[in-house]
Amino acid sequence: MKKVMFVCLGNICRSPVGEAVFRHLVEERGLGAKYTCDSSGTSAFHEGADPDPRMGITAEKHGVPMDHKAQQFTKSHYEIFDVIIAMDRSNYQGIISTSQNHKLRDKVHMLREFDPEADSPQAEVPDPYYKGGMEAFEEVYQMAVRSCNQLIDELEAGRL
Repeated sequence: MKKVMFVCLGNICRSPVGEAVFRHLVEERGLGAKYTCDSSGTSAFHEGADPDPRMGITAEKHGVPMDHKAQQFTKSHYEIFDVIIAMDRSNYQGIISTSQNHKLRDKVHMLREFDPEADSPQAEVPDPYYKGGMEAFEEVYQMAVRSCNQLIDELEAGRL
């Protein structure tokens, strides 16, 4: 079974929706026995918290349930997960700074590396937390759907 970890800053908006969308798409494709996922944050700001209600409303509107408690990314996640997905460059740097092992660092990717609509593989998922409007949460949700679909395709093709 392949294990995928999604990581953002506080683990209440972007990474839990990545986790929820990935899980939903895997189940839709009948691949639930092949993949598992989780999410975490590079900070402990919201440890133990539920996802941001605005993100939950957005996901639920699309029939994607979010059931998660925020947790902080730790070095042990490198050993548990096969693929680690960062939402932005700051998260990416925060993740790779926890390991000097290049083999482990090779597990880390940017989510929008898999987004067919991204301008570059280094494109970021913007943090909707401070933007406030529901359209920012919808934008992040749609990025997660596009990216996770392609991520699953890459996993299925054996390229990750």
